[in-house]
Amino acid sequence: CLKTLYGHDHNVSSVTFMPNNDFIVSASRDKTIKMWEVATGYCVKAYEGHREWVRMVRVNQDGSLLASCSNDQTLRVWVVSTKECKMELRDHQHVVECLSWAPESAAPAIQEAASTDTKNKPPGP
Repeated sequence: CLKTLYGHDHNVSSVTFMPNNDFIVSASRDKTIKMWEVATGYCVKAYEGHREWVRMVRVNQDGSLLASCSNDQTLRVWVVSTKECKMELRDHQHVVECLSWAPESAAPAIQEAASTDTKNKPPGP
């Protein structure tokens, strides 16, 4: 063991490195996400907003956004620099256990599928 990082108040459920490898991001049953500086082991940011256990956290390709999922049945997207919750995706029927960012190369296919989906949707009320 090279270093132990102290700061969460409960079990850690997920850990990932930022793209520059200078920081680690962790998710915990204490309902928080924390960012740790690798060189010092200090917690430099804490992201709060989930109402239950945060199951997983993942960083997008350029390191500007975090995505987290939780037992509160939501997925959240966070701006790394400001700690702002940019988006909350709700209405899951059960806990959200895992997540992944799609690679940039998948963007055209996702956009095409999304536009096809809205064309095939019946008109709303």
